[in-house]
Amino acid sequence: SVYAFFLYTLRFTDKIDTTLFMLGPSAIFGDVPNKLPLFVRDPKELPVVANVIRHQAYLLLNGRKVPVYGNVATVFSDFFVRNFDFYPFTDGLRDYVTFPEQLKEDRFKRFYTVRYPGGLDIQHDKLEYMDINALWRAKTEAERTRITAIFGVTPDQRTVLTHKKVLLITQPLSEDKIMTQADKIMLYRAILSEYDPREVVIKAHPREQTDYKTVFPDIETLPKTVPAELLGLLTPELNRVATFFSTAAFNMLTPNKIDMFSRDFAKLKYYTPDHAPRVTAEGTFKSIASFDHEAVYKEYAFN
Repeated sequence: SVYAFFLYTLRFTDKIDTTLFMLGPSAIFGDVPNKLPLFVRDPKELPVVANVIRHQAYLLLNGRKVPVYGNVATVFSDFFVRNFDFYPFTDGLRDYVTFPEQLKEDRFKRFYTVRYPGGLDIQHDKLEYMDINALWRAKTEAERTRITAIFGVTPDQRTVLTHKKVLLITQPLSEDKIMTQADKIMLYRAILSEYDPREVVIKAHPREQTDYKTVFPDIETLPKTVPAELLGLLTPELNRVATFFSTAAFNMLTPNKIDMFSRDFAKLKYYTPDHAPRVTAEGTFKSIASFDHEAVYKEYAFN
């Protein structure tokens, strides 16, 4: 994922040139010297591609037990999880509540993640909490330029970002069949009406197909390839993050106010007949698994 890709480049900047990056469809853009795209357009091709990867991986890695870093729950990850020393990068708050048992498994050597303000505070010998802000401050300007270039941020965009105060993080609501494209545009138009457009920057989800620059021409729009966590480092005046229900809002790790609009349907006047069943009596979107299950793991015995 883009998120895990970013965390790796931030944590292991000195290893970028000597790493073979096997990138999924959301991170296939990566401007790195050694990469093998793991991307197919036709699902029927998956068995063939998977077989090729299994054979090529041993050739590319010379059959050695080299360390492998990345996401656990991806199409091709199981092969590497079973055959190599695997170091997972947790993919946002979701992984805390979806894969807690992995901390107990010997096949995973060390986990890399970040601590979420107000979120779960898991303590485990194999869990390393990355301080994104401290890591960024320790980088040279050349290293910062290298990392931002990988994710498609130009020097001009870096200048523009220094003056933005509101970040809107969108999600693939229409692509994931949660709502129609028209409904999604209506939703974000309502959210944006709450802010001064001159202070807003829009960050689309990597899997989205919506052209927000065309829909909202007066608002700065960044490439889908930019992880929200990187934006938190490039926007010193940012003080508010708006989203429907993306947990990426908690990944910014800066003292921003978070406007989670899924909890305020009345304010948005978003009551369409097709999607009303998705809302609870309290007005909470039912698909926010991270929030629905967080209480379950407050007392979980991770050790």
